[in-house]
Amino acid sequence: MNNLAVLYSFELKKIVNRKIVWITASAILLICVLMSLSGVLFSSYTIDGVQVSAYDYMVKNRANARKLSGRPIDNTLLAEMQADHSRAYNEIYTYAWNLYDGDDEAVMHTDAASLYAVRQSILQKQWETLKLTPREITYWQSRESSLPAVYTYEYTKGYQTILSGTATLNIMLFLLITVCLSGVFSDERLRKTDQLTLCCRCGRTPLYLAKILAGITFGLGAASLLYAAAAASSLLLYGADGYSAVLQLILPNSSWTLRAGGTVLLFFALYLLVSVLYSMLAMFLSETLKSGAAAMDLMIGGMLLSGLITIGPRLRLASQIHSYFPDHFLSMESITDNRLVSLFGAQLTNWQFALILYPAMALVILITGSLFYRHYQVSSR
Repeated sequence: MNNLAVLYSFELKKIVNRKIVWITASAILLICVLMSLSGVLFSSYTIDGVQVSAYDYMVKNRANARKLSGRPIDNTLLAEMQADHSRAYNEIYTYAWNLYDGDDEAVMHTDAASLYAVRQSILQKQWETLKLTPREITYWQSRESSLPAVYTYEYTKGYQTILSGTATLNIMLFLLITVCLSGVFSDERLRKTDQLTLCCRCGRTPLYLAKILAGITFGLGAASLLYAAAAASSLLLYGADGYSAVLQLILPNSSWTLRAGGTVLLFFALYLLVSVLYSMLAMFLSETLKSGAAAMDLMIGGMLLSGLITIGPRLRLASQIHSYFPDHFLSMESITDNRLVSLFGAQLTNWQFALILYPAMALVILITGSLFYRHYQVSSR
């Protein structure tokens, strides 16, 4: 164990001491922060003929929204919104406007019963589009019954910004890990030091595990840093209000029973798991292809190809499998995907299954990579 600890420390230093790591990490970290602040940095609004900065608009809108926090979205609140033509009820209007798909006339004449009925209609159409089975529909109807009949409004802009930016954060993490870990194994061959490292008296297993653990540590650290930077930027700018708000205030067509803050924490956990998977894949390709450039090209090419592929819900199995690709799963779309997975008689939601799938995939890559590493022989030079 002492040998493993020493090797682990050495391998981790080899990763983090490279200039390309610091340059890439700094650039990507800056992009993640700017992404969270982009809503107020790069736009402005014209209100009653007066140009207002996006930041001032956000501050005013946040103040109005906080005055409404804690109030049920019922007939009383909707009537006040319809009678008041100022921006004091802008958040309530926007929520109803999104449900009615931009029909301003319907928004200005709706009541609470109609508003929640429209949401149920949207869910029914969504379930039909996703080709849900009767058992799946029954499952989600039971989840819907556990939600409050009337939602209590809370200002959730901070958590909404974090969730909407998760897809971009995922791409940034993928690029960072790909650039920094694609040479973990192949660099030894490039520098012709593999003859020395593979002849260590303790065998290859401790060295392999040390490299893997160092790569995973880097991936987890990178994921934590990027997510924390983006989340902190969003919450400092918009506020941390609405942690316990129902998720349906952010995504009305979701049937998840998690709260807004809980969903952000769940996505952080998934983000960490995905970082482990990315790290394992980058190091596996580095070992099997014997080239950091080839590993990097294959990973980036695979990500681009996956992003270009669109599989409609009519092909249920293929579409559902594709939805678990990390570049698709870590997005707002997964929150509205109601397709379940049956595992040993249990019905699992997509995020529950992902918590099992990603570690299992990482374990398979770990074992397969060890077989390649243990049987690799240095050819004559």
